[in-house]
Amino acid sequence: MALSKDKDEQLQTFARITLRQDEIIEMMKQDAERMEKIIAAQDRVISMLEKQLVIADKYLAKMSV
Repeated sequence: MALSKDKDEQLQTFARITLRQDEIIEMMKQDAERMEKIIAAQDRVISMLEKQLVIADKYLAKMSV
């Protein structure tokens, strides 16, 4: 009987660990999705800044003539 109880406790512990691992994996997936969105937003900002630099360079070139 004690063996059966130990086995049940081990199975319950394993189930809790497995469930927690699944939760952690899901959180990591959500973090990765958020990071992808942040990186995409940063790329858009960089693109806009590069365009502004081109405009500023053209303006400075005209001013120095």
